[in-house]
Amino acid sequence: MSMEGGTATSSAPPKKEPPGEDEARQKLWSITTEYENLLQVQNQHFESVLATKDKVIDQLKAGKPPYDFSDPGVVSVAVEERDREIRLYKCLLEIRDKQLMELQHVIDYGAGTATPGDMSDLASEKNAQIQTLMDELQVLREEVLQMKSSSSARGPVAGVTTSTSDELQQLRKEKEDLEKIVLQKEKQIQAISTIDTTNNDISALQLGARAISMYTEAMQMRQEIKDRDGTIASQGQEIADLELRDQQRQTELEQKRGEIGDMTKVIAEKTRRVLELENALQAARQDVADKTREIEGLCDAVEQARKNTLAEQGAKNRIIEELREELSIRDRTILEERAERVRMETLNEELQGKSGETLQQLKEAQSTMDQMMAHTQYQGQLVRDMTSQVQESEAKLHTLQVQEMYEKRRRVLEEKIREQETAEVLQSKDILLNQVSLELNETRERLGNIRRDLEPANAALNRSLLGGTTKVNLHMSTRSQAASEFSPAAGNRTGPSNSPQAQLLPQPAQVLGPGDETQRQLVAALQPNPATLPSAISLLGTTQEQPNLSTLSMEEEQVQYQPYPDDLLDAQLANYLLENPKHVPLFCRLSHGQYLYGTHRVSMRLQERADNQRVIEALGSGGNWVLLEELLRDKLGQAQMLYNSQQA
Repeated sequence: MSMEGGTATSSAPPKKEPPGEDEARQKLWSITTEYENLLQVQNQHFESVLATKDKVIDQLKAGKPPYDFSDPGVVSVAVEERDREIRLYKCLLEIRDKQLMELQHVIDYGAGTATPGDMSDLASEKNAQIQTLMDELQVLREEVLQMKSSSSARGPVAGVTTSTSDELQQLRKEKEDLEKIVLQKEKQIQAISTIDTTNNDISALQLGARAISMYTEAMQMRQEIKDRDGTIASQGQEIADLELRDQQRQTELEQKRGEIGDMTKVIAEKTRRVLELENALQAARQDVADKTREIEGLCDAVEQARKNTLAEQGAKNRIIEELREELSIRDRTILEERAERVRMETLNEELQGKSGETLQQLKEAQSTMDQMMAHTQYQGQLVRDMTSQVQESEAKLHTLQVQEMYEKRRRVLEEKIREQETAEVLQSKDILLNQVSLELNETRERLGNIRRDLEPANAALNRSLLGGTTKVNLHMSTRSQAASEFSPAAGNRTGPSNSPQAQLLPQPAQVLGPGDETQRQLVAALQPNPATLPSAISLLGTTQEQPNLSTLSMEEEQVQYQPYPDDLLDAQLANYLLENPKHVPLFCRLSHGQYLYGTHRVSMRLQERADNQRVIEALGSGGNWVLLEELLRDKLGQAQMLYNSQQA
């Protein structure tokens, strides 16, 4: 290349026209095209490096060594990479050659019209170009080092490394040749700048002045050349230092290759671990996504359930408020009833006190009553007739009231249970209790009217009815004997023991039990004397009183408890009440397991024993479940104790 530059300078014609704009533009486009080709070669090189790295990674993942030089494919890949690097270096050298040729062309075509100023400008441009070349050379060195490091990561290849070092030596030699050519070109420029191309006849003075100026310029140029030589020497020293550093880095590179091999194994292990962790992370993310979707579904279900629960709770709260209001009303009613009961108990105590006084007055009035009975036979007969009628009407009325009351209760409860809840059932019970209270009040008023009607006829008899002692029968027999003595037809009558009508009349002991002492006394007081009432017997008939009591007992037996449909507990209770009919009027069903016994609310359940026999258990006052028979026995005992305390 240096020889070609020398011959071009010596054989250049003295006068050549400078290149035109088209030629300069064409050269510019050619340089641009060459740079594009260079960039394309670099891109191909980098792509091949990346492909090689990907292949190494795949081999590491497959558990194979990254470089198996026994494989011809690996060797061919390495050779192709070296060929790409060589083509890259050739392209760079061709670009440098073309730049030098352009400089030579400029020197050849611009020598005829060059001035000292032009020469200095040209020298400065060349210095800049030299500096640019040095910078590009440094960049090329760095790229070569990077390529070496990348190639070292793929494994040591002895033959390829040797060829690379040879190419580097060749490139260094070519660089030195280029520096020599540049120095020669500078010397030629300096020689051309000292040549006078005008060839005009001038005076010796002008020649001397020009010679002096040329000498001065020559001295300046020599000084500049020395400075440039020093710069070139320093740059050469720097290049030598760089080459030394390059050799040191080559040795370091050899040392690092072993470390890179170990690091490659570590990286492969870590890569495998990273892949496992990534797979585990992906599975965990999938699980988290599934759990998240499941949790979202559960949250939606919980939210819907919470809304439903709130709605149900609101409805329950409203029902509870209504029940509380109804219970408060019922509590007030119960308190009023309790107050009425206390008042009645107080009145009863007062009446019992008065009954004692009445008994005393009765003893005193016996003689007066006997005398009145002698003179008021017709009135006595009427009173006894009315008394028997009152007894019969009261018995029938009581039976009818009980039947009607429990029939109404049963019908009302059956209708209310099918239509309304427990609150409405309680309200219907309150209404039913009010109706029964009204009926009882009406009955009391009727009895009061009857008593008031009987008071003008026989006040003493009414007091005896209220008092009720066991001595009434004796007084009544004495009274009948006195009446028979004052009666004009006394000789035609027989005593009470010999009268056939007396045998037909029922006795108190036959109707009442041994524990009903007060009722026995009342019945004995109301029992007419057949010795003094022959006409009454003839009017009422000899068998009138006995069928009345039998009818009453039959009506009591006909009152049966009707069980609620599809309720096993109620059916079992009906069977029990069929065996114990005396408790039938006291039971009333409120709801399943809830009953009203008299004025007490009782909770019951159906319990099955070990012998597969079902019994009814009730909730006692202590909170324990006991048999229904025991509860009823306790209730009756409490009632008897209350009655005894009232009597005391």
